[in-house]
Amino acid sequence: MNKSPLLKSDTGTYLLVMQCNEEQIVEVGAQGTVVLQSGVYLYAGSAFGPGGIAARVRRHARTDHAQHWHIDYIRPHCTLQGAWVSYADTKLECTWARALLDTNSTSVPKKGLGSSDCGCWAHFMRWEAEGKVSYRTVRQQIEAVLQEACPDATPVWVETSQTT
Repeated sequence: MNKSPLLKSDTGTYLLVMQCNEEQIVEVGAQGTVVLQSGVYLYAGSAFGPGGIAARVRRHARTDHAQHWHIDYIRPHCTLQGAWVSYADTKLECTWARALLDTNSTSVPKKGLGSSDCGCWAHFMRWEAEGKVSYRTVRQQIEAVLQEACPDATPVWVETSQTT
C-alpha cells in the first residue's frame, strides 16, 4: 500500500473525482435509478471519524465493501481519478458542493444524491467542461472553485495511485 504523505489520517473534507466512460443506469438504494452519462463526476464528503481522510478515501478507492452511502452504489461504475482533500478543522463538504453547484459547469443526476444528511441540493454531481479540455484543465478549474469557496482551506490533489 502506497503511504502517500498527502493522504493523512487527519480529519477533513474530500472531493472525489471520477470518470464514467459510458452511459450507465445505476440503482442507488432508496434513491432509486440514476442515469450516469459519460463524463467526470464529483462527490463531496467529509471524514471526521476514526482514520480520517486516509481511511475514507481509501475506502472509496475500493469497491469490495458493503454499500452504506449513495456513493458506494455509484463508485463501481466510475473510475476514481483522485481526490481533492483539505485537512481544515471544519466540515467543508456542503460549502464545496454549493460552490461547485453554483458554477455553470455542473449538473445533478438526481436531487439529494449524496446529501441525505443535510439540506444541500446534492453532493454528487457531473462536471460539464465547455468544449474539449484536458483532464488537467478540469482539475485546475475544480481547484479554483474550491479555493475561492474556502480560501483558508487550501485543497491538495491526491492521485488515485496514492490512495491504494
